[in-house]
Amino acid sequence: MLKSALQHWERFPTTRGIRWFNFLALSITHLIAAYGLWTVEIRKNTALFAVAYYAFSMLGELYRCFIHSSFDSH
Repeated sequence: MLKSALQHWERFPTTRGIRWFNFLALSITHLIAAYGLWTVEIRKNTALFAVAYYAFSMLGELYRCFIHSSFDSH
C-alpha cells in the first residue's frame, strides 16, 4: 500500500521555489482568523454556527468524494 502511495506522489510535477501568492493568501487568511479569536468575544450563537458550518462543509466534501464519478479517490 505504501509503495502505491509513493508511486502516486512521483507523478506530481516538481515545484521550485515558493508560490508566494498562494502562501500569502493562505497565511493572511489564517492570521486574520487567529486575530479574531484572540480579540473578539465568542458568543454562543456564533460558536454554534461555526460548528454547524464545519459539519455541513464536511458533508459536502463527502458527497463530492463518494457520489461524483469524476472524482478519483485512490
